[in-house]
Amino acid sequence: MNKSSDIDSSQLPFEDSELESVSKGIDNGESEKKSRKWAISYPVRRYVQGLETVERPEAHVGKRHWILGRGLCLYRTFNLSEVPFAERRNALSVRILQWSPFLQTGQYISWKADIAQVWIWDELLRLEEMHSIGLNSAIAFPESVLNPPSEDDTPQLVACREGVEGRIWNDGLLVASRWWKNAPQPQEWIQFLVANDMAPGTSLPPVEHFDWLPSPWARRSSGFDVFDVRTERFWIIIALLLFSAIFTWKGVELWRLHDSIATLEPELKVLSQQARPLKNARAKALQYKDQGKLLLQIAGYPSPLELFHEVVNRFPTPEVVIVEWRYSKSELDFVIKGQDLAPVTYINAFQESPMFSEITADKQGADNLHMHMKLNPRGDLHE
Repeated sequence: MNKSSDIDSSQLPFEDSELESVSKGIDNGESEKKSRKWAISYPVRRYVQGLETVERPEAHVGKRHWILGRGLCLYRTFNLSEVPFAERRNALSVRILQWSPFLQTGQYISWKADIAQVWIWDELLRLEEMHSIGLNSAIAFPESVLNPPSEDDTPQLVACREGVEGRIWNDGLLVASRWWKNAPQPQEWIQFLVANDMAPGTSLPPVEHFDWLPSPWARRSSGFDVFDVRTERFWIIIALLLFSAIFTWKGVELWRLHDSIATLEPELKVLSQQARPLKNARAKALQYKDQGKLLLQIAGYPSPLELFHEVVNRFPTPEVVIVEWRYSKSELDFVIKGQDLAPVTYINAFQESPMFSEITADKQGADNLHMHMKLNPRGDLHE
């Protein structure tokens, strides 16, 4: 199955006819400052795609925004701190392609430091709905980026146009997001918290209702052009020159410090000998900790019977049949057969369980759905 994630209709320009109609009556002698202020307040028309229908705006003039309801999107973060800047765009594209269950993937990416916040959706479905109402282009946004974020990093339940979104935050980063068609029960909320390493004692918060923000709180990132290979070489040269200047400036001081350190060496040797028993004790404690983790990993995975019971209980509908089952110590693959097997629905169902992680799903023919997931050791669940 060929999947594509290079959809970028979100970067479409304004249309000249719209600019001309709005700019009528603007005095040509206005200052540049007033012109910039006018550009920021340019009107927007928001088309909202839901599970069944598309809501059209009342306005007839303005930039076209296509808002995808939260129930149509999947969300995940990717930490690329260990990937060089020049390679991050390609690395993220590969990971999104591996994660996405769609034949053609629409995406909205916003970076916070080294972590990518990524929303994806079925781009073929979006284009079909857009063309059905006579639109050829519009800038796509997930509904999540228009509902205000938490001000104090507390978990949220936010009312969407359809359903409810659960959110977990950390220092302004949306760590996890989960959508329910109806407000979750307390047990469902606890499962969501535990699956994302949160304390299950956090009570079910009230559902908050917000007006949409005029602009997204998570700004779409355009990429890493600043850090391409040529620019990266330039910054390396600048860094080397700066380092040389600092080294020359500090050279004399470092030479003087060398004599001071030499006088302290005898005292440092005495302190080192006194601290040796403490170092040995710490090394042994770390060794015992590693051995304990290893034992938990060896014996901590669920039994085949527990695993099968958990999988069956996660099926959204009972009218499915398991036709293939492949299980190893840390991974599970299976194929189910049934009617209307939507990958997003099954991924959301299995994300509620702390037993599974890195869940993917893809269609195999009209009636089969292949699912793959990693199994979490019990030791990881209790940490």
